[in-house]
Amino acid sequence: MVHSATATALNLSKLYEETFAGNFEEPFRITWPELRMMSGLSKLTDSFIDEISTDLSGHDIFLLPFNNFFLVARERDIRKYRRVPGRLLEQFMFDEEEAREIEDCEINDEDVESA
Repeated sequence: MVHSATATALNLSKLYEETFAGNFEEPFRITWPELRMMSGLSKLTDSFIDEISTDLSGHDIFLLPFNNFFLVARERDIRKYRRVPGRLLEQFMFDEEEAREIEDCEINDEDVESA
């Protein structure tokens, strides 16, 4: 039986509240095949994943897709990670002048073909 995105989101939120691996209400991973199995779908579409994410966000839970798995977590779980200091962010800020210099140096395909 196929579950709706809302039903799948509800099941994920219930899983989040379950105690397993020695933890309660902690982030967990679920693979793409496991989520397909849970939803009853043979293929997970972007729109279905978006619907799950929207429904989960109402529970303050988020579904974060990665290549091989999804992370199910609350925002407070993710706040535990380090923040990038402003001094480092400044090193990677977009620089219009540098971008113009790069554009000026790019080789035009038409110039290469005519040579």
